[in-house]
Amino acid sequence: MRWVFVAIVNHWFEALESGIDQAQMAREHLLQLGEVQYACMTYMSLIPMQLECAPTLEDCVEETKAGLALAARTGNDNQTASFFPFCLLLNTLHATPVIGSTGNEDFSEEAFLALGDVGLMASAYFHVAGALSAALFGMGQDLARHAGAAMRLLAGIPGTYFTA
Repeated sequence: MRWVFVAIVNHWFEALESGIDQAQMAREHLLQLGEVQYACMTYMSLIPMQLECAPTLEDCVEETKAGLALAARTGNDNQTASFFPFCLLLNTLHATPVIGSTGNEDFSEEAFLALGDVGLMASAYFHVAGALSAALFGMGQDLARHAGAAMRLLAGIPGTYFTA
């Protein structure tokens, strides 16, 4: 249950850094128990907190790559789709793509949209990440488009740190 605490409660009452530690402990414990699908879900809390607290952006990139790798190993397409927006955001924050830069994966907005129905969480995170990126880079029309779309989806995933 530690991963649920990290996903929904920790960021409201504790420093984000403690959430990172809690998420990592939860992931390791879940992996020891063989609960790989739940372990994969811990990255949905860990990656946004890393965006805020990691000493370098590279730390967040490595955490995101680890989440993608676990999702791929376990066949968790839902989590892969949910990690996609973070890949887009991290690639945007770098001068050159750092995730999917091997040519094997396309982490572009067009590629995300081509996935089709990816579910509520991935769609909401896509628009939250898109709005954040647009705000950081002064792209007003994209900000309005993504923020509007995100607002329509947020009620379905209340309480998570990235949408708080």
